[in-house]
Amino acid sequence: MKIRTLWNIILKTIGIWFIISLLYIVPSIFTGLAIFLSERYYDTTYIIICILIAGFFIATIRLLIFRTDIIIDKLKLEKGFTEESINLNINTSQIISLASIIIGAITIIENLPSFCSEIITFLQYNELLPGHTSTKQIVYSAIKTFIGYLLITNHNKIALLINRQKAN
Repeated sequence: MKIRTLWNIILKTIGIWFIISLLYIVPSIFTGLAIFLSERYYDTTYIIICILIAGFFIATIRLLIFRTDIIIDKLKLEKGFTEESINLNINTSQIISLASIIIGAITIIENLPSFCSEIITFLQYNELLPGHTSTKQIVYSAIKTFIGYLLITNHNKIALLINRQKAN
């Protein structure tokens, strides 16, 4: 495996991690937007900052997953290695599949306890306050856990999609 291929794999893995990280940021942005838009006099600076943050994340994900050659060239990541290639008998698809499985497992490990805790808290509040119906956190934790599950179960499709984009 060439050094460039190894850097491609590492950057694509970081790109997949950025997509998962985006799940943590989007609810905060929407909550902040809802609060600011509900006020009678709101400042457009917050909206512009939210758009810039979203644009930054989308551009970074696009670079990390689909345009890794640009990053490798600009940062000169291939320089400084004494050998041209590394002796690994694993192809790119297998490594991306493995990365997808690991990221999915980490996502499930981080969110499943939160999901269970939110359900227990919801049931306790429902007993104490029968009209309490706040299920946002339950849904949010369930979605993140489900995305982790999808990353694990569809790791081959994710690797094919990323490699297909690389070929184009």
